[in-house]
Amino acid sequence: MEVAKKHHPAGANNRLYGLGLSATALGAIYFFFCYIIPQTPARISRPAAALIPDHPIWNFVVSLPLPVPQSNFTVAILLLATSTLAFVFYGISIWQVWGQPLKKNLTTLVLSASVLFLFLSAFALPTYNTDIFNYMLRGRLAAVHHLNPYYHAAASVPDDPVAPFASRRYTQQPGGKLPAWMVFNIALAKLSGKPIALSVMLYRMFFFLVSLLNLGLVAAILQKTKPRFVLTGMLVFAWHPIVALFSTSKTDTVMVFYLLLAIFSIISNRKYLDVIFLTLSVFVKLITLPLLALYFLRDLRLKQWKAFAIHGAIFVL
Repeated sequence: MEVAKKHHPAGANNRLYGLGLSATALGAIYFFFCYIIPQTPARISRPAAALIPDHPIWNFVVSLPLPVPQSNFTVAILLLATSTLAFVFYGISIWQVWGQPLKKNLTTLVLSASVLFLFLSAFALPTYNTDIFNYMLRGRLAAVHHLNPYYHAAASVPDDPVAPFASRRYTQQPGGKLPAWMVFNIALAKLSGKPIALSVMLYRMFFFLVSLLNLGLVAAILQKTKPRFVLTGMLVFAWHPIVALFSTSKTDTVMVFYLLLAIFSIISNRKYLDVIFLTLSVFVKLITLPLLALYFLRDLRLKQWKAFAIHGAIFVL
């Protein structure tokens, strides 16, 4: 027993150092995706590059002597290599914390790295992707131009200051994301204005905050169901390359927020709230529709006719 106690601190320290190395590697990879790839010739030629001088962090980053690849072949190889390495280090990180309790040092490292990864993508160069600009233009279509985005294409307001930065591929047709996102989009569009760089950050900070709420919900759900895996679950969620790189610029973040609220409501026995949140999730993106359908099928299978009727009314309303 004494020998085991002597070796335990060393093992804990080794795990902490190993996880720190994995976090450092992932941070470097995410920095590459957020700040180096957006400066490659294909990205820096985008109209959004004109916004770089309008934000001090963007301006500072492009002034650094970063090794930006110039040839398409080099970019392709680096993207393949770094994407592979991201998932390798992500897998190693999961292995390092699998089933570990919420010890102070490990928990601090996991949470700190999670916030850092989200910050990296939240402050990514404006040439990182065009999603935010597409959302902004649709939101402004309703908030500023008083047009219904489900009947008018975002491209119908070419004089809008956001229009040059949005992707023509996604703004030529009416529609877009569903109403449970559009209400947020219109509200954000009303708050945003000039300069455009600050509007971009307003949207990204919104997604950043929702991402943190999602992380908290993951922890809360696991605390109620599998307390031993709270730390593991937080890392699995927040350190995932797709979440780390895109949750601050995609509406999927809001969809997941409602989905996690639905799950938390189910395990907390909050009657009917689960269907309300699951319905809201569906009305952000239809990806979660099969889950709602299974919910209704469960009512039918258990012959819970009253619950089926109430759930159906909630969905319709």
